[in-house]
Amino acid sequence: MLRAVLSLAFLLFAPTAHASTPAQPRHIVSPGGSAYYYTPTAKGSLPVYVYLHGRGGHADAVCVAWSKVVRSRGWLVCPEGQESYGSGRSWGNNAGGAAHVIRSVLLAMNAKHKGRVRLHNNVLMGFSEGAFVAQQLGKDEPRTWTRWLIMAATDAYWMGDTAAELKKARPKVRGVYLVTGAMDETAPGTKSVAALLKKARVPVRVSLVKGMGHELARDAMNKRYGAAVAWLASR
Repeated sequence: MLRAVLSLAFLLFAPTAHASTPAQPRHIVSPGGSAYYYTPTAKGSLPVYVYLHGRGGHADAVCVAWSKVVRSRGWLVCPEGQESYGSGRSWGNNAGGAAHVIRSVLLAMNAKHKGRVRLHNNVLMGFSEGAFVAQQLGKDEPRTWTRWLIMAATDAYWMGDTAAELKKARPKVRGVYLVTGAMDETAPGTKSVAALLKKARVPVRVSLVKGMGHELARDAMNKRYGAAVAWLASR
């Protein structure tokens, strides 16, 4: 009898195999592209956090990683690059094409979720090739992307009269957070990006992570990016 009671208690209180497994993202296909996404765990009018993967990235897997950091603050959307690249996807170094994908996905989500998905005043995040796209879209579409989290930023991703363009965008850009590995070859370029933003009087913070190269710290998301997401949310 005692053995039966103990067995029942184990079944009732033992953790299930999937207890710590993050929920899988939803998938949406729009006329202009597709994305994986999570709805927020919080309520109210919340921003959209759009993450742009690096070249050869997999939007579904990286969306799971970002969900641990973002879902309590807003919608998380991870569009897929418009081109195939190995087993993953790429943005084809085409910021205009990426903008079309993102816009189409957000419009489709806004329709699906009855106007709850913002089209403006959102947060744009990008790593590597995704940073290339995010730096351009953030500067060119500041009403849509009022806050940016750029991982592995470099001033080489900006062309033209950057100083004038940032000055024009500044009234709408509420904050930019730059996170780059100290061992990443883009680290000097990240410092240059910060200097350009400061000169334009855009609020900016920089984190050069010791011991990290050109990588997204998927095994330590909150440790590496939690402070950045919190700071942007406060802007």
